[in-house]
Formats: sequence, C-alpha cells, structure tokens
Amino acid sequence: MPRPNLLKIDDVLLRAGRGLGLVWLLGSAIGIGIALDSGVGLAKTIAFMLLFVSAPLGCWVAGLQLRRRENQAWALHQLVDDHVELPASDLLRDSDFTAETLARAIRDLNNSGAAFLVWDRKTGVIQDGRLRSARVQVEDCGACGAKVAMSLRIGEVASARCPYCNDPLGAERLMEEKAQLIDELDTDPEIMSARNRRPSNFSIPIFAILTLLFWPLGIGYAVWKWRAGELDFSAP
Repeated sequence: MPRPNLLKIDDVLLRAGRGLGLVWLLGSAIGIGIALDSGVGLAKTIAFMLLFVSAPLGCWVAGLQLRRRENQAWALHQLVDDHVELPASDLLRDSDFTAETLARAIRDLNNSGAAFLVWDRKTGVIQDGRLRSARVQVEDCGACGAKVAMSLRIGEVASARCPYCNDPLGAERLMEEKAQLIDELDTDPEIMSARNRRPSNFSIPIFAILTLLFWPLGIGYAVWKWRAGELDFSAP
C-alpha cells in the first residue's frame, strides 16, 4: 500500500527550512555585496548572517525530528500489518522503541487514520484493533479431518489446536481472513470518509509571517494547528 503522510507537520517545517535557507543565502549574498561596495563593516554583516541562519536551521532540526517520529510510526504500521498481534516486550527489547515512543507511534497512526492499533496492557500485545472483535469459524481440522466446529477470535486462530490430533488449526486461514477483513474495512465508505473529516484551518501566510518575524513563533503555530488536527499541508 502507498505510504500515507502521517504527520504532515514535518513537511511544513522541512519545506519552510528549505525556503528560509534560500532566502538566507540570497540575503547573505546581497548583504556581503553591499558591505564590500559601500565600506560597511564586513564583520557586522557576517554577524547578522549568523544570527538569521538560526531560522532555517531551527525549522530543519524540528522537521527532521518529526520526520524520524513519522518513520517510527510507519515502521510499527508495517510490523502490525504483517502480524495479527505483536508482543510489546519484544518490540521494546529488539528495536529502538521505548514505552513512550511506542505509545506515541500508536497514537500517531490512530490519529492519522492510517491504522487502528490497540496496546492491550493486560496481555502485553499490540493488536490491529479492527480485528479484535472478528471471529473465524473453523469447521474441520486440515491435518486429521476431524469435525471441530470452533468459533475463534481471529487473533486466536494462529495458536488454536485441534482437540483430537493437537495440530494447529490454521495459520493460513488466519492470514486469509485477516486480509479479507482489512480489505473490506479499507473500502468501507464510513471509514474512508472519517479519515477525511478533519477540517483544515492552517494559514500559510500567518505561518510565513510568524516564521520570518521570529521563527519559534512559526513553529509554535504549526505545532498548535497540528495538535488541534487542523493542519493540512502535504508535500506534493
């Protein structure tokens, strides 16, 4: 599946950093030229250049940190997409996730509409929340042919065993049911419309003015709109 733009704010800040960087380079070139031609102190001109370079650098640093956060969320999405459930302890032990960043990645995915994940603290697993209530009807055992007629939660099928021969009842069936269910949910018009229901109330002119006047205000404005779910500015 194509990768969705989960956070959006990283694009805002990185593009702002690129734009401010070009403005800074152009202004620096003009400033140095004026300083050399008019006899204005070159040292003062360079000092002003170093002062204003903090604007593009600040946007770039903040944007790259948020891009890393988005990459973590997408990595979690891919892992859960390949499995019905993941032990949180394994993720915390074998990956760069901490309990805080793992919870944050789940929240980012859920807020973006790209996924619906649940961290079940009692069992210690992370599950695709859409599958928690789904059930699979297993009529017979593929190994011994015995009639079992078991109704199982889709997350239980991988560990379910035949009561007669004790062989697994169907990991392949689980994946088929999971794929079918997710395809149905992804094309559900109510779910698709819910993903696009957020209002867009982010003003690029206000962001640009604040960033040019005092760049931390611009970043603060973007973060405020993003947390309010009103930021809609995706990279092309």
